Amino acid sequence: MVETPEQGSDAARPPAGAAVPSKRARILQRTLFGTGIALLCAGALWLTHSIGSATPVLCVGALIAALALIEASMMGTLLMRGLP
Repeated sequence: MVETPEQGSDAARPPAGAAVPSKRARILQRTLFGTGIALLCAGALWLTHSIGSATPVLCVGALIAALALIEASMMGTLLMRGLP
């Protein structure tokens, strides 16, 4: 039987000696990440309007999808399970 973090396995805990960021640091990191995504979207829309082509929206959409995967891997139980 495979243990899940809800069952109290050691996989849910950070490794011994690892620095655990404070709640404030985690909130700040996510806020800055979200702000960057919003600025990236605004820049893509401005660039699309300026050059008259939808290519920047396509490129930024692909970039945001990649960044979303990175952000999801940095969250909670996914981080504790050691996913990239």
